[in-house]
Amino acid sequence: MIKINNVKANYFLLIFLAAVSVRSINLTQPLLEGAATRQVENAMIASNFYQDKLNILYPYLNDFGKDPAYQMIEFQLIPFLGAIIYRLAGGVYESLLRCIIIFFFGLSAVFLCKLVRYYFDKTLALCAVFVFSFSPISIYLGRAFHYEMPMLFFILASLYYFSLWRDREKRIYLFISAICCSVALLLKVINSYVLFILLFLAAEKFRGKIFRKLDLYIFAGIILLFTVPWYMHARSVMVRYPNMYSFYYNDTLSFMWQMMKFWLSNSLFYKINFDNLVTYTLTPLGFGLAIAGFFIKSENKNDRLMYVWLLSACILFIAAPAEATQGYYQIHLLLPCSLLIGKSVTKLAKLNFFDKAIFGRKLFIPAILLIVFVVVTRYSIGLYRVPESLGNVVKTGKVVQSLIKKDDLLIASAGNSAELLYYCNRRGWPFMIDLEAKRQQDKTDGTDVSKKIYDPIEVLERLRKEGAGYFVSASKENEFLKNKTFSEYMFTNYKLIKESPDYIIFDLRGKEKR
Repeated sequence: MIKINNVKANYFLLIFLAAVSVRSINLTQPLLEGAATRQVENAMIASNFYQDKLNILYPYLNDFGKDPAYQMIEFQLIPFLGAIIYRLAGGVYESLLRCIIIFFFGLSAVFLCKLVRYYFDKTLALCAVFVFSFSPISIYLGRAFHYEMPMLFFILASLYYFSLWRDREKRIYLFISAICCSVALLLKVINSYVLFILLFLAAEKFRGKIFRKLDLYIFAGIILLFTVPWYMHARSVMVRYPNMYSFYYNDTLSFMWQMMKFWLSNSLFYKINFDNLVTYTLTPLGFGLAIAGFFIKSENKNDRLMYVWLLSACILFIAAPAEATQGYYQIHLLLPCSLLIGKSVTKLAKLNFFDKAIFGRKLFIPAILLIVFVVVTRYSIGLYRVPESLGNVVKTGKVVQSLIKKDDLLIASAGNSAELLYYCNRRGWPFMIDLEAKRQQDKTDGTDVSKKIYDPIEVLERLRKEGAGYFVSASKENEFLKNKTFSEYMFTNYKLIKESPDYIIFDLRGKEKR
């Protein structure tokens, strides 16, 4: 029988196939569920690679007017892979982007199983994979075009091969671990928290000799060799071609410190993260088991890895609190929490808890699985539907492509993000009509609102002077007409060229009284 580190494949494969099947539902769904902005930005970069040049050193977005908005925050490996697959497939098929992520989910599940089995046992490994596979946040990020699932794979692979090197001291394992760690740091620098886990593993093994291990210096050198040139290049590009993403490279430490002071002293930070943890990350059932696992007395010295991993992931939330309030960052907490949940389940198994249950093991375990199914479905079902607020984006995009020339610039209104621009396949600017709500949100986020403009008419006129030729709203009733001052201004001053109950399009190239 096929085995994964002595874990019988029949149990693992059952979980694996069920998890992949869950993520394959509605595979052709537009990239508009969950954190849609990050999805369409990644997809936009992939589309630009496909339609323009496969130059991974200069990835760009279409949401900064006529000039490309170079997005140098992350190394754009995943959109680059998407563009290559587009070229092989002969067209833009978003379902292929989802398949890339599902593929990385599969690799992550395999390496999580291998890593946990290496330090613990097969029961805990299967429990951890089960929790990881069916957490609502994992289901979402295991099919959405985000970086998180590829990041987890490279983190898990780095930890696994580093563990093999630590115990066997074969440099091939060290090189693989270092390369995987480098890719994880390139995908997002916040993945640096994995270095604390690696440091713990090395210190636990070598103790006082850790600073005399040449291989560890080789490991650090490989990481620096891969990451430093990219981030130096990224900063130089942002200096030469500044855009809305430039602030990541402008006085980074000062920005981080300001965000830490604001968010870590704000009760909203803790409320948001707690709510996300109890619902979409662990569910109430998983949260209870994780808390129990945290306090269960350790019987295996390797249990320290769970706590170090959890603490290291928490460092990410402290260092980048503004980003951490976005729910999908909690995927980094899911991995150590899956170990804690597994610890609770294995402890219950050792106490014969399932046999002593009122219905006995044969009925109790199916009942628990049914409860898990209901709870997970409760928090995951919405991820298989396009939100009502973005329901007209794809339709409006098709209308724009049939009416407006490829080189014309758009002001695209669908919330305050790039979704509409992406589905219009045009360059331009995302636009928010309800800027008063944006002003209140900026105040909540700690932004200095005195230096920003919150009058939609003034913003529109500035963009028109920069070359905007058309205004498009994919939410006619809920956004455009809801702001009477702005809608009356548009009807009075610009030519209406097409409308429906769902969308409205104006020509901005010349003022025209009605």
